[in-house]
Amino acid sequence: MHSQVQKQYMDLFGKPVAIFYPDTNWKQQYVELLAASIRMIANCILLAFAQDYLKTEQSDGTPFTLAGAKKLKNLGIRCIWIPIVAIVVAVTVAVWLGEESIGEAGNAFSLTTGIALILVSMVFRYGAELERQLHGKIENYNRRNKKSSSTMHPLRLVLRQQRKVFLQHGSAAEKCEMFSESSLDCP
Repeated sequence: MHSQVQKQYMDLFGKPVAIFYPDTNWKQQYVELLAASIRMIANCILLAFAQDYLKTEQSDGTPFTLAGAKKLKNLGIRCIWIPIVAIVVAVTVAVWLGEESIGEAGNAFSLTTGIALILVSMVFRYGAELERQLHGKIENYNRRNKKSSSTMHPLRLVLRQQRKVFLQHGSAAEKCEMFSESSLDCP
């Protein structure tokens, strides 16, 4: 007679570790593995959408664009519903195979991530609108002064305009204080 020798695995403290318990329900293990695979595929789909958004942001050079904010909002919405659909599909497959459970299946992390992405997209959209308003003001200023927008940096235009207003309406003491901090002489 040939006796089967079972190899024992030990943990760090020398206690035996059971890789598979003798009463393992293989069908349940298969369903849990299948459910985890379905959730992983859903996360890979989300990753592809995230990559698309990040490529758009990188090519635009700023997150403050209306198209980028829309893509980020859509990514947030997808972070909410795609994992839910994956869990529903996994549960449907488990029931079809005759099992009642798919193991641990939570959606709290993706729900939180989705809400956060939607909120951040609102901030980015607001920033894009502010940027568009600023460029509109700069264009109006350039048209009035017959300068092209490429001749001067937008921030320098705004600062020059603020300085001009200050010099017209500021007090002499404020003007001297402002010029003493710079390399310019006090008028």
